[in-house]
Amino acid sequence: MDKPRITSYRELLAEEERLKQLLQSQRQQVRSDLQAIHTELQPVIRAGNTIKRFLARRGTTAAANLGIRLVVDGLIKRSLLARSGWLMRSVVPVLLKNYASHITAEPDKLVMKIRKVFGMNGKSLRQE
Repeated sequence: MDKPRITSYRELLAEEERLKQLLQSQRQQVRSDLQAIHTELQPVIRAGNTIKRFLARRGTTAAANLGIRLVVDGLIKRSLLARSGWLMRSVVPVLLKNYASHITAEPDKLVMKIRKVFGMNGKSLRQE
């Protein structure tokens, strides 16, 4: 791209305006490209967050941790995974405890998930 030859002050101002318009359009193009990339990466971000929940434990109250430990060790490990291999009996409870710690850290979301599963959606069970 050849630079235009500027011979007067008016041409300089016109060139400055043209360059400002070009910069503005390029900034807008970059913004739209970044928005498109963000939209395309949304499933990857969600999958990464889910994997992070399985691999890292969130600090919750001692009572919640005790409840999670009792349910996972008692119900899952000793009954459902009783006939599985040692690797499954070792890994699955750890992953479930990590994921459950994230769920119990936000009780409001837990209640809404339970209501959604049972189809209540904030309504009472009996219609009067």
